[in-house]
Amino acid sequence: ASKFDEADATVQAAYGLVEQGAAAVASLQELACSDEPVLRARAIDILGDIGPQAADALPTLLKAAQDDQAEDPRRRAVEAIGTVGCGVSNQAALCVSLAASLADSSPQVRRNAAYSLARLAPALRDAPVAQSQLVVSALAKTLTDSTEFGRGFSALALERIGTEGSFKAALAHLQTMRFD
Repeated sequence: ASKFDEADATVQAAYGLVEQGAAAVASLQELACSDEPVLRARAIDILGDIGPQAADALPTLLKAAQDDQAEDPRRRAVEAIGTVGCGVSNQAALCVSLAASLADSSPQVRRNAAYSLARLAPALRDAPVAQSQLVVSALAKTLTDSTEFGRGFSALALERIGTEGSFKAALAHLQTMRFD
């Protein structure tokens, strides 16, 4: 019972921080830089749950997406970038940063990066061609990922980008799939 109570209290505290919104961001950013991977991951997760009100935390989240110490903070950071980044003007630049995470060694990081790219992908329609091409190329490679969710979210992101290049990348992959 005490473990359940402790877990319940932790969840309630997280909900309280989410409810505080922007007021909790500075403290959560500090925690997201902790030496303790579990604490970093939880703080990052809550920043993601806060969403666009946590836009000031994007530099912290982008740094956490490159965490070479632990996978969990990285996994949560790439997902949080997709929710927090929905309200900012530089979504195309966030997409370029997320594209690097599509090559991560962790299937969960790759899946969450593709998920976040699917959220932010429409911003690439009006982005400089070089940015769009870089992201489309990375997503095209992920269409053969080992996880079905990574593949599915990558296909969705290509569709949501909606450019001729993104459709060609998806169609090229489908052409090879006809032999499976």
